[in-house]
Parts: sequence; C-alpha cells; structure tokens
Amino acid sequence: MNYKSELKNDHIKYIYRRNEIRENIRTKINRKYDPAYIMMQKLKKAVVTFAVFAIITMTFALSSSFVTNAKSNHTTPKKKYYTTVEIKNGDTLTSIAKKYYYKKEYKNLDEYMNEIMELNRLESTTIHSGCYLKIAYFK
Repeated sequence: MNYKSELKNDHIKYIYRRNEIRENIRTKINRKYDPAYIMMQKLKKAVVTFAVFAIITMTFALSSSFVTNAKSNHTTPKKKYYTTVEIKNGDTLTSIAKKYYYKKEYKNLDEYMNEIMELNRLESTTIHSGCYLKIAYFK
C-alpha cells in the first residue's frame, strides 16, 4: 500500500467512528422521549424509593422494639429509707446487714456493711447489745 491509500483508509475510519459517536449521542437524546425508557426510569426510581423507605421503616421498628423491651424489663427504682435497729444479744453487724441487704443497690454485702459503719461512725464491726444502729433499707 502506498501512503495516500493509508491516509484515505485512516480518514474513512475516522469519519465512520465520528458518525458512530454522533449516532450514539442522538440515540441517548432521543431515548429521553421514548415511552419504554421513561417507564423504566420511573420503575427504577420507585424501586429505589421503596428500598430506602423499607430500610428506614425497619430501622425505626427495630429501634422502637429495643426501647420497649428496655422499658418493660426495667422495674421502678426503690427508694432509700433510714431506720434504727436495736442490737439484741447474739446479733452481729453481718447478721443485721444480711437481714436488710438489697442486692440491686449494692455490689456485695461488704459494701452495705461499710455503709452501715459509716452511718454509725463505727471503726470496727464489733457491736454491743442494747445499742441502736442506723441502717439504710429500700422500699
């Protein structure tokens, strides 16, 4: 082949490709007015809208059920009251603490005993019959 024929073939390929691109652009422009294309676009929008709505609804439903479960499992907190107890013969600080101990308000019995000791300004767990102890209880 000679140089001129190669140029001519390249030019023909260029024109063919340019016409192909123009036809694609025309097709895209004309497609906007095609009823089938318009219907497909509306369908896509409807599916996406439904999916988003379904996700939001499910998220709301799940979160509200967690809140409902949390509320139903929660009991109303008991109020803290104070009273005095007379120490009888044979009573120990531990035995009195066990009698009034409320597990939901204290980590363990020792924490409750420490509170009784602080309320009564006791330095040890030794108590004497005939005396009175101020204690906290819940009702």
